[in-house]
Amino acid sequence: MFKRVGWSLLILLLSVLTLGYVFRMPITLHFVAPSLQDSGVELHCLDWSLTTNLELHVQRACIGYQGQQLELADITVNTKQVIINRANLRLATPASSAGSSAATKLALTLIENRPLLTVNRLVISHPQLAKSLAISVHEPILNQFAVSGDITARASLFTDHVTGQVKLDNELVSKVKHIARLNINSQNRFSFDGVGLTLDSQIDGQYAAELESCAITFKVNGNVSSQYDLNTKRLTLDGQQLISSLAAQENCLQQIAKLTTDTKQQQFIAKQTPLHWQLQLPAQILWQDNTLQLDTVNFVAATSELKVNNLNVNINDLPNSLKAELAFSLQNDEIKKFNLAAQIAAHEAIGKYQLDLVQLPDFIVEDAKNLTSNGEFTVNDIFTAAYGRLSAQFAIGKLTINELVVNRYQGTLTAGINKQRYLTAALDS
Repeated sequence: MFKRVGWSLLILLLSVLTLGYVFRMPITLHFVAPSLQDSGVELHCLDWSLTTNLELHVQRACIGYQGQQLELADITVNTKQVIINRANLRLATPASSAGSSAATKLALTLIENRPLLTVNRLVISHPQLAKSLAISVHEPILNQFAVSGDITARASLFTDHVTGQVKLDNELVSKVKHIARLNINSQNRFSFDGVGLTLDSQIDGQYAAELESCAITFKVNGNVSSQYDLNTKRLTLDGQQLISSLAAQENCLQQIAKLTTDTKQQQFIAKQTPLHWQLQLPAQILWQDNTLQLDTVNFVAATSELKVNNLNVNINDLPNSLKAELAFSLQNDEIKKFNLAAQIAAHEAIGKYQLDLVQLPDFIVEDAKNLTSNGEFTVNDIFTAAYGRLSAQFAIGKLTINELVVNRYQGTLTAGINKQRYLTAALDS
């Protein structure tokens, strides 16, 4: 009697276990999916089984989180390792929301004893990627990961931050977004605490552009550090250790012909136009709310220098939002000194200048030697139909007009041009 009841209970238990194993997928989804949904994670599919070695083998798992889709396939789980042979991650651009929650500091719960993770192949796709990225992830030591493939990186997890290194090169850039004539290599160290991202980079890059048959090459080499805050969306760059240069080809001088048809004027302008510039960046460059701010940036050539101070501009409101202070200086064999300083704001430029010439250029018929001048100017609607006024004092050591010779001439010139393009001028000597 008891033997028969015992066999019946055993058969019933085996039947329940068999049915539970046969219907393991819907049962697992029924109990696991609701608990994951509380964290915003959606479990769409899960197909698992036990191997003869009592290892858990997951044939397929489908997970969704805030529009991102992750598909895992051929997973082996035991007490020492979690091996994922294939994975596909489809990223989506999250919809912007004014009520989105603020980022918070990391507070990771790192299990001291858990299986190490290996992902043999992970394919990452995004609508804005030129090509999908394929990587492998290996965890040789607990909470330390090595990434290889299209991305070369290392990362270490801590309870309150993540640190690591990542390499950026032409091959990776071309898969993210194809940019013709760009060559770049950089080694980057990063640290992320959940709110702020700090990046220290060693960059070696070159970009060649061509504007109307004018070839321009921009080179950059050196160290740059940056910080980005997820909550304020504020990016801060320190570029003072970067060595940057801008070089234009000789054929760029052919564009001067569009300004004037006079050969002598073209030659004079070409002599005053440097083709090679060094760029000196400041210690702090700010980017926030589509607005660029920097204290100073210098463009230095052999005989010229341009300083841009207190630059503030919103790229979505160009040129209306442009505010800057400019200081330009030029000195060569023909121009002993030329200094110009101006403030630009609200489509208006207000400034002063100083000029010291050995003699007038060849394209001017009159002959004047040892000419000096200084004055003030205002230009309105500088980016459209410019108009304004000029007040200048000048002195000429020797002025020759036909057979008339004047020594030590001094005068004051007042000139203006209005919106209707009418020019007025008055000379007081």
